[in-house]
Amino acid sequence: MVAERTLESVTGERMVIQESTPDVLRFERHLPPKQRPVPKVAHPTQEAHLKVLEGRLHATVGGKTRDYGAGESLTVPAGTFHSAWNVDAQPARVLVEFSPAEGILGFFDEMTGLTSMNLLGVVRVVKHHRDAVRLAAPYAQIVGLLGLFVR
Repeated sequence: MVAERTLESVTGERMVIQESTPDVLRFERHLPPKQRPVPKVAHPTQEAHLKVLEGRLHATVGGKTRDYGAGESLTVPAGTFHSAWNVDAQPARVLVEFSPAEGILGFFDEMTGLTSMNLLGVVRVVKHHRDAVRLAAPYAQIVGLLGLFVR
């Protein structure tokens, strides 16, 4: 278990880590208002559970898109492409739990460590954590191509 700590991204998102063991990663995700859509990703072996604590979450899971309000939950099965962001004018808070936690915290550590969301930086992080996260097309092809040039 990890003592509570906070990861902050240049996008304005914050993740307050509550628990980190090999079996589970649990954190509160703070989303700024009016986020831009994010690319769809899949976690090959990790299932994700999300519960909206405050605000609204716009999410696509396996091709189905809908909004989730405070008190509502969703589950993302392992290997399912998904994306989620805040489209509201107010901030949102979401409790997120990954199980098992294999490699996910390392991925978030590196992503929040980027000083900008430049494409090569994101490609490097995704390539480094390909066991924990995969991008959907066309981003997967971009990572594959540019991944030849980054370590």
